[in-house]
Amino acid sequence: LSKSFTQNFYIGYSSTIFSKQSKVAKFSLDGNLVWPDAVTLDFLLMNFVADFIDGVICAGRIVTSQIIKIVCQRIDSGGVKLWSETFLVLADSTTSNNAGIPIALNIDGGSTFAWTKTVNKRVRSFTQRVRSNGSFVFTYGGIQISGNDSASNGTWSITSSYEDSKIYINADSRNNGSLFGQRIDSNGMRLWNIENNVISWRQLGYIKVISDGNNGAIVVGFDQSDFSIRVQQVNANGILGEVITSIKNYLLENTPSKILLHKNYPNPFNTRTIIRYEIPNNSF
Repeated sequence: LSKSFTQNFYIGYSSTIFSKQSKVAKFSLDGNLVWPDAVTLDFLLMNFVADFIDGVICAGRIVTSQIIKIVCQRIDSGGVKLWSETFLVLADSTTSNNAGIPIALNIDGGSTFAWTKTVNKRVRSFTQRVRSNGSFVFTYGGIQISGNDSASNGTWSITSSYEDSKIYINADSRNNGSLFGQRIDSNGMRLWNIENNVISWRQLGYIKVISDGNNGAIVVGFDQSDFSIRVQQVNANGILGEVITSIKNYLLENTPSKILLHKNYPNPFNTRTIIRYEIPNNSF
C-alpha cells in the first residue's frame, strides 16, 4: 500500500511469493478504482512507492535458472508503463535477502534503488539511480554502497539528504548484524567514512527509517536480546545524535523558538512541491 501526493493510493499484489507476475491497482480515497484495470507487471513485486506526479515506482525480482534479476518499472498517473514495455534490469545474478529492495525518490522524478549481490562469496549491497526517462546514472549493475570488505546483509532503507544525496542504512556482519550507514551523492561519491559509519553495534531487526527533517535520518529497530525498541539519529555528516528515550521530552525540547520557512522540495518547476515550516505555538 502506498499513498500518493494526491487523493489516491496504490495497492500492489501477487498470488504467491513465487509468482512471475504482479498487479498494481489505483484507488481514490473513497475506495473507487481510478484505473479501469490493474496494471500487470512481469515480475514479482517487492516494493513500490508513489512518485511526485501521481504515478508509482515499482521494484521486484525475476528468478530464472537459479539466477535472480532485480528489475524496476515506472507507471504514470494514467496507468501507462514508462520504463520499457516490460521492465528495466537493475542487476542480475543477485541475492535474495530480508531487507528487500528499498526505493527513494529523486528530485528529477527518477528513483534510487538498493539490493544485494554475492561478490567473492560475500554478500554486498549495491545501489543504482534511475532518471525519470529510465536511463541509469551509474554504470550497469550499480555501485557498491560500502567500501569495506566485510559481508553485508542488505540495505534496510534509503533516505534523501542534501542536494539529493542518499543515506543508506545497512545491516552488516562485522558485529553479527550491527547497523552501518553511508551517504552517497548523486554522482556516486561516498561522503562518509569509506567503511561506513556505525549506527548501532547491537543487532536490531524490523528496521524503520525516516528523515529527521534536517537532511539526516532517524533509525528505529527492535532489539530481541532485551525486547526493547532502540532509536538513533544520524545527521547529514554521519554524526550520531542522542538516542531518543522519550518522545514526549524530545518534542518539548525541540519546539521551535520562532517561525521558520524552509526551502521547498522538490524545486518549484515540478508539478508538486513540499514546503516545510516551523511555528512555536499551536495555530491554524
